[in-house]
Amino acid sequence: MRHALFKLKKLKQCSFCLLASLSLFLIGNTEAHATPPSTQPLFNIYLAEASDEKITQCGSGEYDCDLTPLANEDLDQVLLQLQSSSDDSIKALLANLSGTDYDLLISSTLVKTSSERAYLALEFMTTWRGVPIDFIKIDTQQTEPSKQLKSSLLIGIKEWLVRVSQTDAFESYTLYKALGASDYINELSLPRNIGDFALSKQHLNADPFEGMLSRYIHKDFDLAVLDIYVYPLLEMQIEEQLRMSLSKEQADIKSISIALGEDALEMSEIIRVDALSKQFGVDVFAFEAKLETAFEPLFVSQYAYVKEDKIVRFSANVPMYVTDSLIPQAIGEISVPMVSTFMQQLREPLTAQLN
Repeated sequence: MRHALFKLKKLKQCSFCLLASLSLFLIGNTEAHATPPSTQPLFNIYLAEASDEKITQCGSGEYDCDLTPLANEDLDQVLLQLQSSSDDSIKALLANLSGTDYDLLISSTLVKTSSERAYLALEFMTTWRGVPIDFIKIDTQQTEPSKQLKSSLLIGIKEWLVRVSQTDAFESYTLYKALGASDYINELSLPRNIGDFALSKQHLNADPFEGMLSRYIHKDFDLAVLDIYVYPLLEMQIEEQLRMSLSKEQADIKSISIALGEDALEMSEIIRVDALSKQFGVDVFAFEAKLETAFEPLFVSQYAYVKEDKIVRFSANVPMYVTDSLIPQAIGEISVPMVSTFMQQLREPLTAQLN
């Protein structure tokens, strides 16, 4: 049974977006988060079976165990109480989890010892797309189990929230490490400056398949932006993957331009940039777009190539005659993480199918 506590609205902004009131062209896929009403759910919490360790313990004969002391109805009531919590830290964490691929699996076992003492053994397993990444045990003493179980579950969930906050369990770098994904923070090397553009900030995406975004801002014109995206190839079919990545960007651009009329958009085909490809010994693909507005034209120039097993994609809101001198410098100074264990394991069955 799926339980969602808070919904986090995602505003996906594509490569051709107006920012400010006039003409900023925001490039690349970024997400803006708004805090929604707490009545709209998304973080998934399930009741699950006890762990093998707990089942073995209960089967030893030393304990009297109830492996299903809580029902879905009990969880429903506890989650309603949690939703109405006045604790801002709880609300903030749950809001941050909304819309993510995390699930929380809770198993409960009522254990009675030979001394007639009882406790509720709660096991919290956090998963990302079904992959376990965190496991926490919390026991609560029970003097009147028939009256205490739901309150003990609420206490347990709140304690779990405190612990995962302390261990940064839901930070992107924690997920990447748990999965064996690439360490972009320590192993991605980028130039501090590309021409007159200076590195302003970096963002490690919550999804390991989307890697890291690095944003450069022009030193004199802060609305001029150059973004560099580095993320893994899903399959080692390089040209197909590069063209697909750029095609998605073009589709976003076309979608945005519709509101301005059929003739507002001029966009080139995706081409192989022979000069760059020859200079660096890799296939570099690119396209350029121009959007006419009532104020002034907006531009986007995008390039993509593969280094190691990563797609490196540049997206700038300036014409291509400007970026043509910047991209060679950037390519020459970029080094990316080596192939990760995570992607190796994912690609093995795909590679076997192709062979």
